[in-house]
Amino acid sequence: MGYSVHMTLDGRRIGWPRVRAECEYRRPLRFEDEVEVHLLVREKKAKSLRYEFVFRKLGEEPPVEVARGSITAVCVTWEAETGRMQSVPMPERMAQLIEAAPVQEPGA
Repeated sequence: MGYSVHMTLDGRRIGWPRVRAECEYRRPLRFEDEVEVHLLVREKKAKSLRYEFVFRKLGEEPPVEVARGSITAVCVTWEAETGRMQSVPMPERMAQLIEAAPVQEPGA
């Protein structure tokens, strides 16, 4: 999308601190295993995003899911002098580029 997690946009300093993170490990990975990571936006709100990661080990057919996790990040602006953050709606032009993935039925 061309944006960073810390940037100045429309004259405001914008950031995306993570407020929640979790991961469930299903199978081990070894050093130098190759993994593909799929990112899905699961929930989009005015001030936050929750996205999910699916990790699949390559080299097996089909690739085997080895972990699944999620992160919630909140759009904030902050004062340089105090470091104080305040949640704000994500910039409109950024919000237009992001949409939540369709919900899939289990096993689909």
